[in-house]
Amino acid sequence: MRISVITINYNNGDLLEATIQSVVEQDFTDYEYIVIDGGSTDSSVSVIEKYSGDISYWISEKDRGIYHAMNKGIAKATGDYCLFLNSGDTFYAKDTLKNAAGFLDADFVCGDAMLVYSSGKSLWQAPAAVDPLFFIQRLSVCHQSLFIKTGLLKQRSYDESLKITADWEQVFYEVLMNRRTYKKLDAIVCNYLSDGISSNEAKSDAEKRMILDNYRALGYIEQDELLELVHKLKIGTRKYRLTLFFVKMIVNGNASVRKWFRKINRT
Repeated sequence: MRISVITINYNNGDLLEATIQSVVEQDFTDYEYIVIDGGSTDSSVSVIEKYSGDISYWISEKDRGIYHAMNKGIAKATGDYCLFLNSGDTFYAKDTLKNAAGFLDADFVCGDAMLVYSSGKSLWQAPAAVDPLFFIQRLSVCHQSLFIKTGLLKQRSYDESLKITADWEQVFYEVLMNRRTYKKLDAIVCNYLSDGISSNEAKSDAEKRMILDNYRALGYIEQDELLELVHKLKIGTRKYRLTLFFVKMIVNGNASVRKWFRKINRT
């Protein structure tokens, strides 16, 4: 089982070295390491050159953004699975890849992630399953703890027109449209630097809504007034939770609840 670890970086030399060290210190040998730098003007290239003997492939040149850089990494990947460990993020332990390798038998395998903030840490747990309801809630998996079959990524690369959620769209498309398999890995895969993420939540959610609307327009998602309502509500609100409760019951086949909810929703 060969794993392609891909790191993308741009002007983040101060944190890049920790990422590279966490990769080269892995006690698992059947991996390749790819570093895609976006033409950094800081110390990044010097850091990469310092570890060039442990890096399978690297390049430093201007790119068109995060997903273009990720697609460049995919093009060079030769492993069975890809994992994107971005600059600043690190593997949770030295035996992370060794422990994960024996469980990589689905199209997507997602482990837990330790979210690292300036104020402390918080454990993010991978979902047990990803299904239509998971995506309609606009939930996400942690990309830095997600192992993806390389063949899928080579067949359909990331949509570079999306600025924040092309990785979310890719999982959505493959799992729902192509019935790809998903598996939860009961282990912490990475330390994920999370400060600053909240500032992008509104933009991320807007892109997810747009993606869902596009697939509805194409007829890939059932047009249902209840799902539409969940789609429009703000995550976490009381109305959102109540509506989601009814949707779950309907998904489980409770037709009487569907009729009742539609009746009160019209009043």
